[in-house]
Amino acid sequence: MTFLTYDDLLPIFVISILFSLVAIAHRIVLPQMYSSILIFNYRGDYKKTTKSSAIRVLYVLILTILFYKVVKYTSHQIYLGIFIACFLNVWPAIIQYHLLSFWKSKEKRIILLGYISFIVFSVFVAYITVEVICPMIFENKEYALFSNDGLELIKTIILCIIPISFEGVLAKFTGIVTQIDIDTYLEEVKILNNQLDIENEILNAYEYEIIRICHANDINIELLKTIVALEYIYRGQWYNWLSETILCKYFPWLAIKKDISVGLTQIKISTAKEILEMAPKKFVNKLMDPEFNMDVCAKFLKKIIDKYKIENKENYQDIYEYIACSYLCDVYDDTNKTVLLYSTILRNRVGINVTL
Repeated sequence: MTFLTYDDLLPIFVISILFSLVAIAHRIVLPQMYSSILIFNYRGDYKKTTKSSAIRVLYVLILTILFYKVVKYTSHQIYLGIFIACFLNVWPAIIQYHLLSFWKSKEKRIILLGYISFIVFSVFVAYITVEVICPMIFENKEYALFSNDGLELIKTIILCIIPISFEGVLAKFTGIVTQIDIDTYLEEVKILNNQLDIENEILNAYEYEIIRICHANDINIELLKTIVALEYIYRGQWYNWLSETILCKYFPWLAIKKDISVGLTQIKISTAKEILEMAPKKFVNKLMDPEFNMDVCAKFLKKIIDKYKIENKENYQDIYEYIACSYLCDVYDDTNKTVLLYSTILRNRVGINVTL
């Protein structure tokens, strides 16, 4: 018996692409209801993690029904497609954080376990949908331990809640046992510095534009270069760019409503509105233009630096931590790992003695 044939390749490809796009849409359109193992480790938001898991279970269930009963794909095509989509979703993080060397760190083992569980339970939800939910909906098949309808209803609800609760418990477990120690932090700084050295094609492509924009806005060239490179590494994947382009070009009202981060420097629409003093509908599509986007970013950085000069500096180590907090969080947060990484990289790259 052949498990996989050429006829399976197109359905698996279609399923994996659609599931990936829906997962990206979940992250971009509903950021307040999106979480992951890594995000939870550094923020500890149980409520957000549970909401994110519930939405994930819901769209896996709906799309599985669509592919299985409407499009008539086979169950193994659906399982493989979901597996590939989930794997491609977590693989960049596995590589970035060197999780394949999991034996070296307890934190890496926990995070890798979280990613494996994410893949397994996504496929598990699809399996339950095909084997249990679809027969109940379309064939009037009953799964009951007892004849009592009330007990059957309770059993069905519990069956639907198990995947959500397990991921929530796993997230809580990882949040308790993982620690951001100095060795882990320094390792991630080193990895990020190496990425900045390697992935500089975006800076080379816009070298003269960056210089011109920095001179026009009176900010340090290395500062803007570093912010551009960091945002490109963290949030510059092609699928982010594609989703932002679609939203800004065809659904600008939705992009404005959700206040998404847009373009090369991932400027929030509300931030651009404040900087440009202009209605978002007049510029939201232009934010996808790299030069316009970097110019808005430079103006924002200039505003942050000017504000730092009159700000109470007691809460901040230096201007780099202030820039990182203001750029990423809008409020002071020295516990956010991304803020710590950004401030360290800015300090190393721009230089302590450089006048901003």
